[in-house]
Amino acid sequence: MPKAPSYGVQTHLETSSLDEAAVAAERLRRLVSECGVQPHKVEELIRDLPPKSFADDLIDYYFEEINFTRYPIFESAFRTSYEALVSKAHRPHALDVVFLPLVFVVLAISVHLAPDTLVGDAKQRRLTSQRYYWSARRSMLIAASIGESLELVIARLLAARYLTIIRRIVESWNVLGTAVRTGMSLGLHRDGTKLGLDPFQTEYRRRVWAYLYHADRAYALVLGRPHSIQDDFCDTLPPSNTDDSFLSSQSIVLPKDPPLSQPTVMTFVVLRHALSRIIGHIVSHFQQVKPTHYSDVLGLDDELQRFIRTLPPHYSLNPDKSLDETHRFIPVHRFLIVSEVFFIRISLHRPYMLRKLDSDRFAFSRRACFDSAISDFAVRQDFRQHVPASVIKRVRGGYREFQSAMIAGIYLALEPHGSDASTMHKILDTFLSNYVSDPDETTIRELKIIELLKNKSLSVAAGGPIQSPVPRKATPLPSEKGATSGSGSWPTAPQTPTSVATSTTVGHDGPPEASILLELGQPRQSLTNSPDTRTMAMTPASLAQAASATSPRSSWPPRPTTAVRISSQTEASFRYTTAPDISNGSPLDEEESAQRLLDHWVNNAQVDSVGGGSFGIGSFDVSNILPSAWSTTRDIDGDGSLGPFSQSDSLDASGASPSGIGDAHADYSYWENLVEHIRASGGIS
Repeated sequence: MPKAPSYGVQTHLETSSLDEAAVAAERLRRLVSECGVQPHKVEELIRDLPPKSFADDLIDYYFEEINFTRYPIFESAFRTSYEALVSKAHRPHALDVVFLPLVFVVLAISVHLAPDTLVGDAKQRRLTSQRYYWSARRSMLIAASIGESLELVIARLLAARYLTIIRRIVESWNVLGTAVRTGMSLGLHRDGTKLGLDPFQTEYRRRVWAYLYHADRAYALVLGRPHSIQDDFCDTLPPSNTDDSFLSSQSIVLPKDPPLSQPTVMTFVVLRHALSRIIGHIVSHFQQVKPTHYSDVLGLDDELQRFIRTLPPHYSLNPDKSLDETHRFIPVHRFLIVSEVFFIRISLHRPYMLRKLDSDRFAFSRRACFDSAISDFAVRQDFRQHVPASVIKRVRGGYREFQSAMIAGIYLALEPHGSDASTMHKILDTFLSNYVSDPDETTIRELKIIELLKNKSLSVAAGGPIQSPVPRKATPLPSEKGATSGSGSWPTAPQTPTSVATSTTVGHDGPPEASILLELGQPRQSLTNSPDTRTMAMTPASLAQAASATSPRSSWPPRPTTAVRISSQTEASFRYTTAPDISNGSPLDEEESAQRLLDHWVNNAQVDSVGGGSFGIGSFDVSNILPSAWSTTRDIDGDGSLGPFSQSDSLDASGASPSGIGDAHADYSYWENLVEHIRASGGIS
């Protein structure tokens, strides 16, 4: 077998030449002679590496237990470059220095997630991992001075991942931005076939670009900021559904791309790349400065449903688990994909969840949030029953779990005796019980909020029956073990009465969907004749096409110009009128004060503490910005909507100041006030 390519020895994961090595050496010499960098600094960084036996154990653990979970790097190339680095530690080459940041960040992640038997107790783990991380950051400065490289892109991406794990997502956003810009400077946004690169370089560059593409959109969703990568300027194709065995040499011919129904480690990356496009649509919807419609939100929800319906059998909501024992990556990847979908769906609908609680106008968004929280809990419970606790620790996603628990607490504030109250209590109890050992500061604040919601729900429930503003669910929900009826687990967005009669209910045997008329152009594409997604030979290209084939604005039937009466288990009148001008900062209706308070907290909570950067604008203080400056994503259906990423007014409906957000005591007081507004808005006394 041909020798595997390396990172540092064959620079930038590409064919190295003597000229490139000479250029790197000259740049390092100039860094020392002209920029004042002391010659021994490089040797000091290399001496910061742990003893080789310990480093070998950490690297083995990383590739056995961590590498496949998020952004897989090419193990063969890494190990070749690592051995070259340590063999010349006393006199490193400039190209070895370029590889050094990636080694340190791999060690930092491995130490942080490794068991105590390998790295010691929690305190020792934290100190050691942070020391390796800062060694990575220092070596990045030197490596960048030598020249931008593919290994530096990967090192920065994994550094962002490390910061996310330790709940420092603001720093993570900044590091990721540098990784994206470095990737663009290397031309990763252009497909290798357009640049005349060989198959190996083309495929690996596609992989790295897919990692950047997902991270860029995922962090934008989490932090409430625009994404950096614009599709109009990129033509890099999704990676192939092939494993590393096909990347064993640079002179390769990639095999025909197998269907996604044949799982490999890269199947997850291909699926996630398609999901990232939908995330981008959602971020764009809420970040754009022109007016938007609530109907667009329903269209985006429909886009998510199409994605979940096209998942291959081993990754679907009702999965084929026949390969779970032999392919240990499948249950992990399935959990990551499905839980991310539920997180995205809650983020899409949360800004409408507490609006107009006295009507069904936004009942679909409320039901979407509550159903997604329940489904996320079911998936997590099933995952916990079938994988070791050490695996759960590596992939749990604290900010996603907190959001589901928060939604469950809000449900109980609205409907303490509702049909889903028992499940919602289980969600809160499970969240509180899973973080009892060694929680960090962020987790402590999240626990206090969930504990408050739990106590408030019990207090309200003790007062007797309460009128419910929440409509009954329209479709069955999955059981606690994640079983679903068909491939869908949520109610689909409303259709017109005629479309209900002519289209089929896709993916479940539940009752017919509610009907609604929305002004969105062309009718929904019929799926009656679609092939069964469990047997469809889907390829990365076909999946990407399915995810982006229909615009959110063209996925619903056209509506008439007059208001219509809809038929559902709880009838209500949906009226679509031109919205009044609200860009001048007109006061918020009292009935929507609960939604404004929730948005205000999400947008202003410190992202490096509560929520861990779960969602919202984060630490950006908008208390001195006039409402008129934040008239983005205004809904012109008469709602004056603020999206999940838009800023709230400087004073919320209760007159609370945003300066009260930022520590555990302030969070407790704020959420206590918020619960009272939820109860008042919902007609709960």
